[in-house]
Amino acid sequence: MAATKLGGPEGPQAIEQKAGEHWAVVHWSPEDVAEITGGRVLRGAGLVRGVSIDSRTLNPGELFVAYQGPKTDGHRFLEAARRAGAAGLLVSKIPDEGFPEDCFVVQCEDSAEAFLRLSEAYRRALPACKVIGITGTCGKTSIKDFAKHLLQPHHLLVAAEHSYNNRFGLPMTIFRADERCEVLLCELGTNHPGELKELAEVCKPDIGLISMIGRGHLEGFGNLEGVFQEKADLILSVPKDGLLVLNADDPFFGRLVERSCGRSILSYGVTHQADLQVASLRPRPDGVHFELLDQRPGHEGKASVHLQLFGLHNVRNVLAALTLAAALGEDPKELCAEAHTIRPSPRRLEVKAGQRGATFIDDSYNANPESLMAALSVLDSWSGARRKLLVLGDMGELGENSLSLHQELGRQLRGRVDLLLSLGPLAAASAETFSEEAARPGMAQAFLRSELLVEALREHIGEGDLVLFKGSRMMELDRVVDQLLPPKSKDP
Repeated sequence: MAATKLGGPEGPQAIEQKAGEHWAVVHWSPEDVAEITGGRVLRGAGLVRGVSIDSRTLNPGELFVAYQGPKTDGHRFLEAARRAGAAGLLVSKIPDEGFPEDCFVVQCEDSAEAFLRLSEAYRRALPACKVIGITGTCGKTSIKDFAKHLLQPHHLLVAAEHSYNNRFGLPMTIFRADERCEVLLCELGTNHPGELKELAEVCKPDIGLISMIGRGHLEGFGNLEGVFQEKADLILSVPKDGLLVLNADDPFFGRLVERSCGRSILSYGVTHQADLQVASLRPRPDGVHFELLDQRPGHEGKASVHLQLFGLHNVRNVLAALTLAAALGEDPKELCAEAHTIRPSPRRLEVKAGQRGATFIDDSYNANPESLMAALSVLDSWSGARRKLLVLGDMGELGENSLSLHQELGRQLRGRVDLLLSLGPLAAASAETFSEEAARPGMAQAFLRSELLVEALREHIGEGDLVLFKGSRMMELDRVVDQLLPPKSKDP
């Protein structure tokens, strides 16, 4: 099960230039696969040099895992995998029609669990690759995307696609790395106790970043203390000679430092003293400008940063990405000019031209109380809008206090928006509370069906309006946004 050395990277463009070659990390036999997954060899011999769960993108010589999830069953595609050149099949059941020829077959009890275990073994086989694990209640995906943007010109790297941060997504990220990979950016999410520890043990990060501890997934963790205990598990997965990157502005910063048990720490902060710190913060019509202060001994200096992004939280996310660059040995001051070209991650405070001359702030990807407050701060600081509208969807997984949290958020909207349109029963509680304290009647409307919300928005929005869309993923506010964009502006 040893990694196979096929050669070394020749620079940042090596992956693209040699896209037709296969840079193997592992050469696994059927017995290796059975040992890793706790399965048994049913037939055949040979070696696999990669892992795939998609017969459409499988490379010849890879292992096809018949992944069984809530929406799909990979056992339906065994023959397609064989035609694509699979060297082996990993299954959890025996199909009535039997197995295709020309592939070895290993049977395991649970193909989804086996997929995770294979990724753990694959990560152990990676050569000199720095693995970065990123977690936190808010900002994970943006920090990962911003770090990728800053580091890609200087390192051969693989970063999690989309928000791949669970037992399915993490392996998908790990298996994209090959023998040339220098940096692997992993995003680690969690919604119940123990999940982060499991994922961190799989990716074994050399560098761990915790963006913040906030009121996310309270249904699983109960309270903020539960969130802290879960996120802090990342620290113990980082080796003693590894590095932690922590947000000095987070109220839990001190406790995370205590939990570090002597591990090296790089800190970043906007409002608090840190190794990398923001100064002279100045909002501008097209974003924000600030000075980066590098206060690390031996690296002292400063550099100007202009972002085409909005919101204090995005300043902090870019600062986190610059700190990750510093953790990898780069001079963050030299990367500041590249920060100007960073764009927001999809559906995360994306500014879009809406119908009838309105401006949309599409922050529809997901929501919790902290990320809503961050998005509202952008709305607060936006100048020149005729009216400010908030389209608010239910925020899920907030536990037994979900209703009261939505009501409290409704109170916090007073004086900040001219019109609130809600979608879902929980967001309706925000609308009701907001309406009770609104300056005039008719400032809030509640909807339970998205098509009625779309109709109301078409009636209300007009030239000069600024509309913020915010809600949990389950509310599908992205579809609402897309229905209100000019035809050529719709996402593909």
